[in-house]
Amino acid sequence: MSLSSQDIASIAALDAPVLCVDTCTLLDVIRDITRDSVVLSDVSAGLTLLATAELDSELTVLVAEQVTIELLTHIEGVEQEAQRGLERFQTQASRIHCVADTYGAQGILNAQYLNGHVDRGKRPAKSHSNAVSRAERVACITGCTLTLYHTLHA
Repeated sequence: MSLSSQDIASIAALDAPVLCVDTCTLLDVIRDITRDSVVLSDVSAGLTLLATAELDSELTVLVAEQVTIELLTHIEGVEQEAQRGLERFQTQASRIHCVADTYGAQGILNAQYLNGHVDRGKRPAKSHSNAVSRAERVACITGCTLTLYHTLHA
């Protein structure tokens, strides 16, 4: 179902960029950073979009109700997968370091800075819901609910 002409006119009257957030945009900032498909530019772009949505009064964000449902359904599993991936990486890095040390390699390998990464990663994804408390307007469309978050001017 599409937005009504009144809803579209209200959004256009805000004269602000519109971002339609999907579930993957939110979940990708939490996903396992040890995956081969993780690219720094994608992570940076996702974090920038989410931060802008939270802080910038010039950005309008549309979030479908389905996105919120999917986020709540999948976030715990994505967090667990990310934690397992980091633990595997840290174990592997430690093993490699010990083997290299046996061959006479010198140096310190410290992957402990990754501890807490999953918690740091999930903060931006969960924070999109904080915009509701600052929303100027919430547009609910029967059948295909879209929530319009527009942060108030500071």
